[in-house]
Amino acid sequence: MPDMYFGMLANLGVVLFLVLILKVFNKVTINLTWLLATLLILFCYFLALFKGKELISLDLIFTDLKWNWSGKIVAISLWALVLALLAAFKNDFKIRDAGFTFRKIKALLSLHSLF
Repeated sequence: MPDMYFGMLANLGVVLFLVLILKVFNKVTINLTWLLATLLILFCYFLALFKGKELISLDLIFTDLKWNWSGKIVAISLWALVLALLAAFKNDFKIRDAGFTFRKIKALLSLHSLF
């Protein structure tokens, strides 16, 4: 169990380190409130991913599951909730800016045709 939390904190440390490197090279501006909120949301995502089985136990319904589908469902639900809250309470936020869209981007389609 402590290994899970150590791994989560290590991932958060890597994200924070990369953000600080970008700040040193003046590639980003940092809003401390949003940085801390983002790290908290990322921590909650990891927690939902690894502990989601305790909230939704799909093993009771599907006895032959090989992967952590319960954790993934809880983690995706958390992200949907975060997107909905941001869209509802932050005036200049667009879900499209967070990368959530139903339309395909033409540049990605041309890359896909290469493979």
